[in-house]
Amino acid sequence: MFFGLYEGCLLFGFLFIIMVILCGSFFDAVLENIFTADFLKEFTYSATSMIIGVLTFGSAGLLLTKHTAFSGGMIIFFSAVASLILSVTLYFLYMKLMRKITILPLEELLGREGAVVTPIPCDGYGEVLIKIEGATSKQIAASRDKVDIETDRKVVVSLVHNGAVYVSVIKNI
Repeated sequence: MFFGLYEGCLLFGFLFIIMVILCGSFFDAVLENIFTADFLKEFTYSATSMIIGVLTFGSAGLLLTKHTAFSGGMIIFFSAVASLILSVTLYFLYMKLMRKITILPLEELLGREGAVVTPIPCDGYGEVLIKIEGATSKQIAASRDKVDIETDRKVVVSLVHNGAVYVSVIKNI
């Protein structure tokens, strides 16, 4: 009865995931702007969590259709409950944590080690990758010692100023 609905949800979810993999997070940002309503400003639900919810709804619907004798209404109900539980859990356990890490104050980076991903000229800026609590943060960086720092060099953040981190090369012993 509702078999096409569940397959459509799965297909939409998988196509979205493929598009995000191929085109970066462009589609995630587009959907997040579409689904952010004025009355949801306090609880901005992640578009990624919504897609996980759609995938879960489709998967649960297919499984319940094939392996139970539930009626169409019961299958929709249980699929929606499974979808809601998984997407809200994903949102609070993963997405909220990642956003918290993303908005970490730059001062928290002082003393942290990282690796140069874009070369830092002696009088300019490059980028460093710093691991923070299981995530990585890419930051604009300048050389504190006014020396050129090439890619893949290990550095330590020694100063934060004007939205950039100033790094020094870690000397090999």
